[in-house]
Amino acid sequence: MNRSISLFLLTLSTFASLAQTPVKKRPMMPKDIYRLQTISDPQVSPDGKWISYGLSTVDTTKDKRNADLWMVSWDGKESVQLTNSPDGESRARFSPDGKYISFVSARQGATKGQIWLMDRRVVKPKNSPI
Repeated sequence: MNRSISLFLLTLSTFASLAQTPVKKRPMMPKDIYRLQTISDPQVSPDGKWISYGLSTVDTTKDKRNADLWMVSWDGKESVQLTNSPDGESRARFSPDGKYISFVSARQGATKGQIWLMDRRVVKPKNSPI
């Protein structure tokens, strides 16, 4: 019993010392800007339990910005990635009953954005635009 308590205290003190290790600070560099993610267009679901939003990142190797759609519970405990494609998606909107999410994307080689519909309970977009 004393051994397990000692092991627990040793583990706890190790984590405490790691938490106190100072982070080496450095000046912000121009390349750090590309690591920042941008959140846009938050929309609350009709039941008030979820918030959809766009999350934009930069791919420096392709020199391109890409936006995907995410959904987070109102308390922040659950997060779901709704889309993950190189095409980019935006302007997510909940249907009045909250079962579907529509969004804009130029998929399948389209030159202009089209409206797509996904069942948010399945979290997989349908294969054709509206």
